[in-house]
Amino acid sequence: MRSVKPLFALVVLLAILASSTGFICTEDSREAQLARETAQQYERFTPQWTPDGEYIALSPSAIIRSDGSGEWLRHTDRVGGAPDISPDGSRIVYNAPSEEGTAYNIVTSALDGSDRRMLTDYSRSVTVSPVWSPDGDHIAFRNVWGGRIYTMSSDGSELREVTGEIPPGSSLRSHPVWSPDGENLAFFAVEDVPASEEGVRPSTRAVLYSVRADGTVPRRLFVGDSINSTSTVSWRTSGPAWSPDGKTLAFSYYVHDRAEPKRSSSSLYTVRDDGSDLIEIAQYAFGILEWSPDGTRFLGTGAAVYVFNSDGSDLREIGIDGYYNVYASWSPDGSRIASRITYGSYDSRRKPDDIVLYTMAPDGTDIRVLVMGGEDNRLQAVSR
Repeated sequence: MRSVKPLFALVVLLAILASSTGFICTEDSREAQLARETAQQYERFTPQWTPDGEYIALSPSAIIRSDGSGEWLRHTDRVGGAPDISPDGSRIVYNAPSEEGTAYNIVTSALDGSDRRMLTDYSRSVTVSPVWSPDGDHIAFRNVWGGRIYTMSSDGSELREVTGEIPPGSSLRSHPVWSPDGENLAFFAVEDVPASEEGVRPSTRAVLYSVRADGTVPRRLFVGDSINSTSTVSWRTSGPAWSPDGKTLAFSYYVHDRAEPKRSSSSLYTVRDDGSDLIEIAQYAFGILEWSPDGTRFLGTGAAVYVFNSDGSDLREIGIDGYYNVYASWSPDGSRIASRITYGSYDSRRKPDDIVLYTMAPDGTDIRVLVMGGEDNRLQAVSR
């Protein structure tokens, strides 16, 4: 277990936030390439635990037992993306490409891959980051091309846009996150700032929103600085994370000055769900944040795995060093952390014998490797 100086944690965002940059499409199969690259850009690689803690999903097609027995519940050669397991542990939701490759739609299935149901049927659209509501009755997702967030019933009916009252011209920077009681959704939006408001050329700013699940009562919980497109300054955020009691959200806000890197800053904030009590609890940031189930600690990931107290103190780097990017999550009871290591888009840089998934105690001890890279980029279970 290694102690980490807060200033060193600034580097954590560099790799994970590179996915927020743009991408280039050629005229050949432009829609197919746009759909594919957009889905890769926003795909969540965080390992997902089943509610009973018995299995961990790396993707919709790779679900392995967490006890190290090497037993797959489901395993194919394809490593798909953006899985979220239902609260009762019976189904998984994810986005899947259309046959033409010009769209990504929302799909659910049983954990073993049976009973596959396509909930959306877009021919020219990209839906990403589907997440179940806490009661399992609804699914929220983001439509990248439209830049809006939608909810629907778990059977695909009652589709509803919930960002209708967000200012026109805004785009979404993060996937939607349900509050623990299922009454609200939180997300970051990129708002345009007119020149007349700031007295300078048009600019943008990051705004953290919370809206009711029906799309009403949008609340602005945090408003970042306005930054114009010609500036050498840029900003990045993590997705918001609700505390287990649903009263507080936490997020990272990172400002980078390319011309004067020493002026870059990184902050970790908490804010009440009504927008009050905005507090900077630390001067470091992460690409992904997650509260521990008991609400006493955070898990932060980027180029490594970190744990620290809910007041921002006692930051520690744990786990295995030396990899491109790391995504991690708490087990449902908080006794273990699952860490997935990636090597680039769709793990294209993975080599045989590279560690892909392991679990560990929250202090970084008792590391148990579950999955390694095999020949031809296949996933290989490791049993003890």
